[in-house]
Amino acid sequence: MIDRGPAPESGAAQRLARRSREPVDGAASAPALSLFESFPASATSHAGSAVAASGASVSGAARPRLATGGATFTPLAGEAQRTTATPAAEPQRDERTSAPRPTTRRRWDLLAGISRMLRVGLAADERGPSVCGCGRPGHAIEEIGVHRRPASADRPTRAFVSGVYRCGSGWLCPTCAPAVATLRQARVQRVVEATTDRGGTFVMGLVTVSHGPTDRLTDLKKLVTESFAAARRGAPWDRLRKRGGIAGVLVAPEVTHGESGWHFHVHFGMPCLADTVAARAAGEALIARFMRAVEKRGGKALRKGQGVEIAASPEAAGEYIAKGTSWELAAGASGHKSRTAGRTPWDIAEAAIANPDDRGSYGLWREFAAVMPGTRSCVVTPGLAAALGLEADEDDEAGGKFDLTDDVALVGTVPAPTWKVILRTGLAGTFLGRIEEAEAIDAPVFASLLATTSAEAEERAQRIADLAEARRVKAERARDAAAAREARARLDLAISRALDRLGDLTRGGADTRDRLARACDDVAAACPDLPRPTPADILSAAQARRPAHLAA
Repeated sequence: MIDRGPAPESGAAQRLARRSREPVDGAASAPALSLFESFPASATSHAGSAVAASGASVSGAARPRLATGGATFTPLAGEAQRTTATPAAEPQRDERTSAPRPTTRRRWDLLAGISRMLRVGLAADERGPSVCGCGRPGHAIEEIGVHRRPASADRPTRAFVSGVYRCGSGWLCPTCAPAVATLRQARVQRVVEATTDRGGTFVMGLVTVSHGPTDRLTDLKKLVTESFAAARRGAPWDRLRKRGGIAGVLVAPEVTHGESGWHFHVHFGMPCLADTVAARAAGEALIARFMRAVEKRGGKALRKGQGVEIAASPEAAGEYIAKGTSWELAAGASGHKSRTAGRTPWDIAEAAIANPDDRGSYGLWREFAAVMPGTRSCVVTPGLAAALGLEADEDDEAGGKFDLTDDVALVGTVPAPTWKVILRTGLAGTFLGRIEEAEAIDAPVFASLLATTSAEAEERAQRIADLAEARRVKAERARDAAAAREARARLDLAISRALDRLGDLTRGGADTRDRLARACDDVAAACPDLPRPTPADILSAAQARRPAHLAA
């Protein structure tokens, strides 16, 4: 059951609630998405739509027919268990699973592991994806700033760094994902507020397709996105837009993986400058058009796999629609989601990092990393912005140098070379975790924590260098051994061909030496790519070929 709190008392949430067919409940406490320590209260209005979603797949002449296996409908924002913040030294835990919630240390540790995985197969001087450079000192930066925000009633202590490069990837980077998700949520909230200010209704929904374990993520993404785009084109769509007062559509993809394979689905938000009845009808009509578009492309979409809701507040809409990044990271660390909802990409990455022998998780992460980066989410298009009097924006995941602008205290600085070693050895999370866990931070305490972490980083860097050297030596020896085996095999082949020309050597004779020399010359002339055998090589091989009774 969905956890419902007291009804919202005022503002856009109440205006939307009055338009809903059913009474709307809200939530007064902050959601348990610990990535957003100061996230506003949220509420959703449930219209009784089906919540059992099918999975997704692609069929047609080139691929097998769609499977009908399913995955559970992604939980709405209100379904997240809500808790209050606790000090950083005592990580928040899910009451049902006892799993620790996301922490600064865990996110940076995950970033280190993801960077290592995405560099597999690259040369030492070859650049990997931008996430592999996330957290590195910015250009011409000599010192990295370390900041700490004290705990308060609604959020734990947090440590940050400034003066570093940020990749800005909401799909691959666990340290950038919270900021990206916050930005996307703010966009959605801005659209909802503009809609309600104009007396409209904001519709939330989800579309997906049937899928099976063997379906590739790239095929599922193409099927869903192309079908949803086709549903929003043509004269019928234009008529639907006029009837429902549709100002535009916000699109937010999300990915999980479960027993039925990849589950790619799209959350959408549709601001309608119309009443609730017309807006809901427009949402249902859009889903019907999507399902027909899927069938035209050889796929299958079950009605129970789709959903339409009326937003109860801007916060609810932002949390639900934009959670393609934030919800996965939070659920992956806290275990909030349903068991049948499958693993999030962050779950998959953590499993692959924790167990190097888990080739399945490693392969899934590499597949996700190849398909999803660059996928836009929650973009306010120029048309939508014009309809609601807003400014258009993009979602290009552009990276850049990161500097703090809020009121967090600078507790110390780290020389850029030292920070590089800490980052490269995967101890950035450990260091920032220690900054958070310290009861108080002054110059001596900071210096002590930095010295301890730096020493550990140097020791680990030496172990890494020793291991790399051992692997280099082993690889060099293996190459030498392989080259020696290849040379021996080629010489054996030359000797064999010489013996074929000589025939029987057991009879001996005065001309044996001349016959051996001619055989060597003949092999060298006929097979210039083979090494030249010597008479001694040929005699030794002939002796080994002699039957046992003759050798005796």
